Amino acid sequence: MLRVTPAKTLVLLVLAGGLCAQTVVLSPKSFGAYGDGMADDTMAIQAAIDALPTDGVLDGEGLQYRVSALRLKSRMTMQRFRLRALGGTRNLMAPVTIDGRTRRGETPKQGIVIRDVHVDGNRANQLEIETPSEEDGGRHCFRVMGRVSNLRIERSSGTYCATDGLLLGGMHDTASDDPDQLPMQNITVTASDFSWNRRDGIAFEGVQNLNIIDTTITNNGVTIGAGGASHGNHCAHVNRTCFASGLWYENDFDAPGGGLDTVNVIGATITGNQTRAVYFYTPANPRRAGVETRRNIRFSNTRLDAGRVPVPGTQLAVQFSTHPANDGLGAAYGDIVFQNCRIEGTLALRGVAGLAVLGGAIETAASHAGFAAYSDALTLANVARGDKTFATHLTPDGGTAVTVRFTRR
Repeated sequence: MLRVTPAKTLVLLVLAGGLCAQTVVLSPKSFGAYGDGMADDTMAIQAAIDALPTDGVLDGEGLQYRVSALRLKSRMTMQRFRLRALGGTRNLMAPVTIDGRTRRGETPKQGIVIRDVHVDGNRANQLEIETPSEEDGGRHCFRVMGRVSNLRIERSSGTYCATDGLLLGGMHDTASDDPDQLPMQNITVTASDFSWNRRDGIAFEGVQNLNIIDTTITNNGVTIGAGGASHGNHCAHVNRTCFASGLWYENDFDAPGGGLDTVNVIGATITGNQTRAVYFYTPANPRRAGVETRRNIRFSNTRLDAGRVPVPGTQLAVQFSTHPANDGLGAAYGDIVFQNCRIEGTLALRGVAGLAVLGGAIETAASHAGFAAYSDALTLANVARGDKTFATHLTPDGGTAVTVRFTRR
C-alpha cells in the first residue's frame, strides 16, 4: 500500500515485467481532521472520502472523530475509525451513510469494505425524536439505502445509536421481488456488534444474499439512563410502549421491491433485546403480481431469546408475520431452517410454508414450542423441547390439513 498526502498522486510500479498499481491509503488528518474526539471532523473526513481514487483506503489510524453523517462512495475501504455522533435534533443523520437510491438522483453503490469501524451514537444527547416518524428518526449508526451491492462490514460495531445499529433499507428502489432485481445484493456482516441501540440492532428489507456471521445483537430497543419521552435514552416507543427486536425485517408496502431471498445467520448471539430476538413482517399480498415468497432463511449455531419483556403467554423469541388481510391467500415465507440453535422462547408463524428446526433446543415456559397460523410443512427433528408441540391453525391457503412432523431426541 502507498500512503499519500493530498499533494501526492497515485503511482504505478513495474514489477516482474508487469504493471502493478499500488493501493492509495489516505488519512483524514491530511485533510485537516483532528481525531481528538472533540472537534467536528465531518467536513475533513468527507473531503478525504471524496479525494479517494477507485479502490482507495481511508485509514482513521484508530483515532476518535466526532461527525454528523459521512457519505461513502463505491469501491472504497474505510478502516480503523472510532466515530461518535454529534448530538442535537437533526433526523436522518448517520455517522456512516451509503446512499444508493437511484430514484433520488443518487447512483448505485458497490464494492465497499468497512473494517474496524466503531460507531457510538451518543444516545444521551439525541433530542426531539418522534416515533413514529420517517425511519423513527433515522439516527442510525450505519445507514445503507437503495441499490447497494457487495458490501462487507467486518470487526465493526454500532452501539448507542438513537435508531438502529445497522439499517439496510432497499427503499423499494426496484419494483420486483425477483432475487436478482432486489435493490440490496451480497451484504456480509461478520465479527461485529450492534447493541444498546434505541430501536433495532439490524433492520433490513429488499435484500438478496445477506450474511450475518459471528455477530452480537443484544440489548436493543431498551430504555437506558433516565429515559424521557423525546430523549435518545428512551426506547423507540408508541404511546410510551417500547418495541423493537434484535433482528427486524419489515417491508412497508403491499407492493414488490421489498422482498427477501437468502439470509444466513451463523454463530450469532441475539439476546436481551426489548421484545423477541427476531421479527419478520410483510403486508405484501402473495397473489399480487411481482410479489414473491420471502425464502431461503437460515439460522445456525445461534442463540435467540424472548427478550427483556416477553410477549405474555406466548414468550415469542422468533416471529414470522403477515397482515391478517392476507390470511388464506398463500405463503409469505418459505424454506426456513433453524439448525443447532438455542431458542429460549417460542416460534410464532403466520403465512409460512416450510420450516424446519433441526437439532438444538427450544426452552420455554409457554404451553407450546410454537404457534402457527396459515402455515404448513413444519418439522422439528432431534430438538430438545420438553415434548412440547406446535399449536396450529389452517394452511397458507386456508386448508385444514396442516402437516407437522416431530422426531424425538
